[in-house]
Amino acid sequence: MVPHINIEEAIQAFIQTDDDEEVRAVVSAVPDEKKGERLLVLYTKLDHTPQEICDHLAEQGMPNLWIPGRDSFIQVESIPLLGTGKLDLKGLSDLVKNRFAGKK
Repeated sequence: MVPHINIEEAIQAFIQTDDDEEVRAVVSAVPDEKKGERLLVLYTKLDHTPQEICDHLAEQGMPNLWIPGRDSFIQVESIPLLGTGKLDLKGLSDLVKNRFAGKK
């Protein structure tokens, strides 16, 4: 199992400032025939390019297998959240499955 939370936390720490409480990026996955799963970074706003984020993850010692590909950064209108402001995991899963099922 890939530790999506660790990857997501590393990305959030890099792209967000201390006073920015909005969830701007989340990590999810879809099945992949070669690797088992493909990591996707869904985001609403990035101040860094996907390449800069990937480079930062590598510099932090993140294993290559855990670093999403540059083509795996997908801008979305909004991140699914619950009424409490926490991430809606089912909503995220549904969004990923509906938008990216069958894509390689």
